[in-house]
Amino acid sequence: MFAMDAKRTPLAAMMTLPLVLAAVSYAPVVAADDWKFGLGTGLSSLALDGDVGFVGESGGVVAEIDLDNGDTADMFESAFGFVGFARKGDWTIGFGYATLTLEDDESAFDAEWDRAKAHVEVEYNFATTGNHRWGVLGGVQYTDHEWELKNKTTGFKSEPEDDWTDAVVGLTHSVPITEGWTWSNRADYAFGDSEGSVGAKTSVNWRPLDNWVFSGSIAYYSIEYGDEGDINDSDFYYYEVDETAIGLGFMYTW
Repeated sequence: MFAMDAKRTPLAAMMTLPLVLAAVSYAPVVAADDWKFGLGTGLSSLALDGDVGFVGESGGVVAEIDLDNGDTADMFESAFGFVGFARKGDWTIGFGYATLTLEDDESAFDAEWDRAKAHVEVEYNFATTGNHRWGVLGGVQYTDHEWELKNKTTGFKSEPEDDWTDAVVGLTHSVPITEGWTWSNRADYAFGDSEGSVGAKTSVNWRPLDNWVFSGSIAYYSIEYGDEGDINDSDFYYYEVDETAIGLGFMYTW
């Protein structure tokens, strides 16, 4: 596992953070005067590379994470997530919510990590070049982290937690591949309570029926929250992690 009294130490199996989030993209539909709606969910497998910091047994701890997708399947406890949209003409309102709980119970250490994420955003398709549609977006996203850590050898317990709210701005792009298939892309930047987060996502969407869309996606997020220089503060929490997610999703539209 890792030593709670270390200033900087590898964080091994405890941070196996796989899995679930609403992985489906907002369904690409042709702009129309009537309102269009969609609601979906999916699965996402995560890889993580970075640092997490919190108050340990002898002060601040910064733990290193380096886990691929194959490392992150053993600690899943529960998860729930969805995304949705409402679209009229060139305007789209998008929203989503997801929770994830992971647990690890080793011989000398117990750990539980709860994460919740929510977002609301508005997208405007400002240009069409041939079959390519280009958009801008703006919105708000909320993130909450809660931990329960216990060293069975010493009896030390720690419950680091923090939450933050960021504004989000970005660009979107979509283009039909063939009939029923669409390629969608997105790049965004979040800022506010955090130190900044850069994200990029590419999705292939398949509409086999009028009301159903299935998608496969790859997403990358570079997230930084908190300041490592605050390691001696009593409420120290630090999260600087690159997250890579491979997702499968489905959505019902009407």
